[in-house]
Amino acid sequence: MDIFDFYEYNAEAYDLRCRPFAPEGAPAGAMVCEVAPGQASRIHNHAEREAFLVLEGHGIVTDGISRKPVKAGQGVSFAPFVNHIIENHDATRPLRMISIYWMGDLTDAFGDEAASGEAPDDTLVFSTPPTPNGDLHLGHLSGPYLAGDILNRALRQRGAQSFHVTGRDDNQTYVQLAAMRSGSAPQNVADAHAAQIGKTLASAGIAPDGFITPDREGPYAAFVNDVIARLMRSGHIAARRAPAFIDANGNVLHEAYVRGSCPHCGAEADGNACEACGMPIACTALINPRDNRTGAPVRVAEVERLFFRLSALHGDIARIIKQMHMPARAYACSQAILDAGLPDIAITQPSEWGLPVRVPGFTDQIVYVWFEMAAGYLFGAAKAMDPQATTPDEILVAARRAYTPERAVVHCYGFDNTWYHTILFPAVHAALDSRLAMPRAHIVNALLDLQGAKFSTSRNHLIRAADLLREVPSDAVRFGLCLSRPQDIRSNFDLDRFLEQAGHLFTGILPQWRDGVTSLLAPHEAKAPEPGAWLADQQAYLRRMQALSRNIDHLLTPDGFDPRAAARLLRDFAVDSQRFCAAQQQLGAEGPMRDYARTAAALGALGLKAFGVLAAPIMPDLAANIRAAFAGPSDHVRESLAFLPAGNSFDPALIAMPCAIDAPSCRRALETSCGLRSPDREPA
Repeated sequence: MDIFDFYEYNAEAYDLRCRPFAPEGAPAGAMVCEVAPGQASRIHNHAEREAFLVLEGHGIVTDGISRKPVKAGQGVSFAPFVNHIIENHDATRPLRMISIYWMGDLTDAFGDEAASGEAPDDTLVFSTPPTPNGDLHLGHLSGPYLAGDILNRALRQRGAQSFHVTGRDDNQTYVQLAAMRSGSAPQNVADAHAAQIGKTLASAGIAPDGFITPDREGPYAAFVNDVIARLMRSGHIAARRAPAFIDANGNVLHEAYVRGSCPHCGAEADGNACEACGMPIACTALINPRDNRTGAPVRVAEVERLFFRLSALHGDIARIIKQMHMPARAYACSQAILDAGLPDIAITQPSEWGLPVRVPGFTDQIVYVWFEMAAGYLFGAAKAMDPQATTPDEILVAARRAYTPERAVVHCYGFDNTWYHTILFPAVHAALDSRLAMPRAHIVNALLDLQGAKFSTSRNHLIRAADLLREVPSDAVRFGLCLSRPQDIRSNFDLDRFLEQAGHLFTGILPQWRDGVTSLLAPHEAKAPEPGAWLADQQAYLRRMQALSRNIDHLLTPDGFDPRAAARLLRDFAVDSQRFCAAQQQLGAEGPMRDYARTAAALGALGLKAFGVLAAPIMPDLAANIRAAFAGPSDHVRESLAFLPAGNSFDPALIAMPCAIDAPSCRRALETSCGLRSPDREPA
C-alpha cells in the first residue's frame, strides 16, 4: 500500500504542475495536474488516448475544433494525435484534475470515419479567388481550384455537408496594370477575364457552390465597409500618418504598382508579400524600389490612411496558428512572421482602382484588397448559407452560421498567399466577432513549373488550361495535374510525360481492365455472382484493395489531403486490378475451378466498382460512367468495398472511355495556341 498526497506536485508536463501516481508497468498512466488561476496548459497532442477527470474548479477545454466548458465532476476524453488545451478561467482558484492516458492500437490513431461509421465534419472549403487579369494557366488550375473541388467532392462522398466557395478578385492592382497595357477600362478587363475563368473552371469540372463577385454599390461593398466601421468602433482600426511611396498624382504606389527587392530574402518582389519567402513587405521597406508602371524612381511622402492594428492581436494569432493544420513550409513562414513582430498594416490607399472607402475623410481612398478579401470570405460563406442575406447585419449573422466550431473551415491557396490566410484573415475575423470559428486546415501548394521553367506570360512559356482542356478530356487533365501537383515543394509539368501517363491509364490500363471484368462476368450473363471459394491470390487482392482504399480515402480528407499521392495510388489500383483480372482468366467457369472462378468474377466487379467510388473526386466523369455501368450503386466511401448484390448487371458499353488521347495532335494544337516548343526530355 502506498499512501501519498495528491497535491504534493513533483513534476511538470505541458506547463502544468503534476503528480504521477500510476504504478510502474500499469497499462495506463495517471497523474494529478493543476492549472493555475487564469492560466492554461500548453497546446499538445500525443499517440496515447487521454481522459481528464476534473476534481476542482472550472474552465474551457479546446480540442482544435471546438471549445467546451468543463467543471468539477465532469470528464473529457481525447483521441490520439488531437491537439488539446485546458484553460482555467477562475482568477483566484486552481483547476485540479486527474489525467489518465493509455496507448491503444495505433491503427485507429488516424481514424477511418468511413469504416467507423462516424459522420465527418460539415466543411466550408475556400479556394482563394483568382485575379481576373488573364485566363487560368495550368499552374493556377493545379493549385487551389482543383484542390478545393476534389476535397469538396470527397467530403460529400463521406456524408458531410460541404460547400466550396471561390470568386473573382477584381480589385487587385494587377487588373489595373493589365488594363493600362491593353488600353481598356479596368472593369472591362475584369469582366472579360472573369468570364473566361468561369468557362475554364466549368470545363475542368469545377463548379463552386458559392462565388464571390465584388460590387461597388451593392451588398458586397456595404458589408466590407461595415466591417471597417465595426473595427473602427472597437479600436482595431485607426487613422495614422505614415510614409508611403507616391506617384506624381499623389496616388500611393502599393502592391503591383511598385517593384524592388525583398528586404527579407533579396528576391524580386512587389510591395505586398514576397512570392519566394512568403514574408509581408511594407512598400517602403523594398530595396531599390521603382514605379512598376513606368520604371521611374519613387518618392516618399507622409500619407494619412486607415491602419488595422494587427500588432495588438499578436498573442491571439500565436494561439490560433498552433491549432491550425498546415504543412511545414506554411507553418514555418507563419512563425517567422510572428517572430518578426506583427505589423500594423494600411488598409486604405489613395488610388484610382479598387473598392471605395465610405469613412468620412477617406472617401478618396480604396480598401486594401487583401483586407477586403478577409471580409469577402465572410460574405461568400454567408451567401452559401443564406443566399437571401442582403444587409450587413444579415450577412454577418449568416457568416456566423458558416464559421461555427461544428464546421471545419479549410483554405486552399498558393504558398505566396500564406500570411494572408494564416494571420491576416484570422486576425480580422477574431477582431470582428469572437464567435467566428478559425480555419481548421490549410491546403497549400508551391509553384508549378512548365517543362523545367517558371510559367511566364511575357515569354509565352505557358499552357493555358482552356487550351489543354480543348484537346484532352477533363478527367485526364485532372488526373495528370494531380500527379504533378506541387504539393509541398516546387514541381514540374512536362507535357510529354503528362500525355504518356494519361494515355497509359485512359487508353491502356482502364480499357483492358474493363474488358477483363467483362470477360470474367461473361459466364454469368454479365451479372455479378456471389463469391465462392477463395484462392490465396484472391485473398491477397482483397487485402490490397482494402489497404489502397483506406489510404486513398485518408489522402482526400482535410487533415491528410494529398491528391498527388492519391492519384498515384489510384493508378496503382488500376494497374494491379487489370493484372489480377488478366491472371484470373485461366480459371474455368465450369468444373472443379468454378467456385474460384465465381470469386474471381465477384472480385473483378468489386474492384472496378470500388475504383469508381474512390476515383470520383479526381475523375468524376469516369466514376459516373462506372457507376452507371453497374446500375448506379452507392458512391459513399463506406460502401466502396461492399460486394455487389448477386445478379447486379454490368454494361461495359457505358464505360466507353471518352478519354482517348491523341498525343501528337494535342502537342501540335498547343504549339499553335500557346507557342509551346518541346524541350530536351528530362530523365524519367
